Amino acid sequence: MTVEVIANVFPALGKEDEVAAALQSVVASARENEPGCLRYQVYSHRDSDGRVLQYVILEEYENHAAFENHIGSKAFNKAKACLEDQQ
Repeated sequence: MTVEVIANVFPALGKEDEVAAALQSVVASARENEPGCLRYQVYSHRDSDGRVLQYVILEEYENHAAFENHIGSKAFNKAKACLEDQQ
């Protein structure tokens, strides 16, 4: 059975570029190194000045093992640490 995830990320003011870079790294890693990752797409919602207010991430994995592989990846954990630093 496939695993689908919808994640929402709200970058802190001034951290937008850092968050974007972290998410881009996860996307590249998932596509290149995770054959069980069927979809990993990041969409952004911006204000009228172009500042990113929210990222919506759509993920789909072949099975739970593929999802576990993803959340154990170096790129995911680096991005997770980046997001936790915003708290």
